[in-house]
Amino acid sequence: MPEASSGWWDVYQKDNGFAAKFRWRDRGRQTLTFPQISFQHLQALRESAPDETGRIMRERISASLRKLLLTPAKRDKALLVAQKLGIYPDDLQKFTTAN
Repeated sequence: MPEASSGWWDVYQKDNGFAAKFRWRDRGRQTLTFPQISFQHLQALRESAPDETGRIMRERISASLRKLLLTPAKRDKALLVAQKLGIYPDDLQKFTTAN
């Protein structure tokens, strides 16, 4: 999972895969949940080189953040998490407005 400037990842087994939540403290505990990682996807990641695994996960997280930007209730959290993960929010917004 990408390193964060503040906050932490909570990754746990769920059904036949893994779930990932990003957590941070900002006026109380905050959470943003990402789509589940299937067992098959996890197996593919294990077979990839470490650099490739990092790139794939970063792309997956960026794609999830882009989708969350389209949900008004999640938009502010998605932008904040992108900033904490070192993902440029402007790049995420450009992508969503171009489509």
